[in-house]
This record gives sequence, structure tokens and C-alpha cells, in this order.
Amino acid sequence: MICCAAVSKPAMFLSSEVSSYKHHMDLNFFGVLNFLHPIAKRMVLRRNGGRLCLIGDSTVTEKAIPGMGAYACSKGALE
Repeated sequence: MICCAAVSKPAMFLSSEVSSYKHHMDLNFFGVLNFLHPIAKRMVLRRNGGRLCLIGDSTVTEKAIPGMGAYACSKGALE
């Protein structure tokens, strides 16, 4: 299973509401978690092996882009 889902909307820290950060976490982290968790459980029960692959982003570790903090945090949470 390969999962590469995310939304990225610029959110400057001081001029954005906290709800913008929550929105990123809800979609980019919890959306993926809610999708993959039951699949992972099923894979273990079936004992057939398999792999889960989550696609990351270099904004988490390699570069800082103004306004992308909420996105980077939500993608980093998957790691």
C-alpha cells in the first residue's frame, strides 16, 4: 500500500489561526492514519506480509519554506 496524500496551504505562524494547523494535521496525519490503520491490522491478521509506504517530503528535514510549517509538521508526524 502506497500512501501519498496531503494538502498544503500556506499558514504563516503569527497571521494564521491555530485551526489552520489543526486542518493540516487532520488531513495529512489523521487522514492517513485512519486509512492505513485498519489495513495494517488486516495485513497482520492475514499473515501474508506486505508493505506500507508513506511518501514524505523534504520540507520536513531539508529546507524551510515560509508558511509551510503546518504542512511540514503534519508530514513529519507520519515519519
